[in-house]
Amino acid sequence: MGVWVHDLILNLAKSGDTDGAMWIFNRLPEESPRGLFLMQIASAQTERGDFAGAEPTLEKLDGNKYWRDVALVKVAHIRKVKGDADGAHRLASKIYDLSLRGVVFSVKFSSSTQSDK
Repeated sequence: MGVWVHDLILNLAKSGDTDGAMWIFNRLPEESPRGLFLMQIASAQTERGDFAGAEPTLEKLDGNKYWRDVALVKVAHIRKVKGDADGAHRLASKIYDLSLRGVVFSVKFSSSTQSDK
């Protein structure tokens, strides 16, 4: 599997074509980094403000605690940045690894846009 698969799934998800991204995802071999792809799809949905759509995507990670936690941290942080602190707290409470729960609210990430430039 080439890097282009990663780029294709991510670009489809970012553009709003979640169905297309999931269509490709569902055809990936089991040994592929499926958790990574689901995390990226859920993150793209959240970035676009599709909080309700991201939750079923996150649920597909229930069998993989590592990727589930990583995805929950990322999506919860995006929701916090977008002003949905309640949703971010709710997602953070689902993180299995207690050491990761605090990451959502304690880590300061640099903004992608800077007003002083």
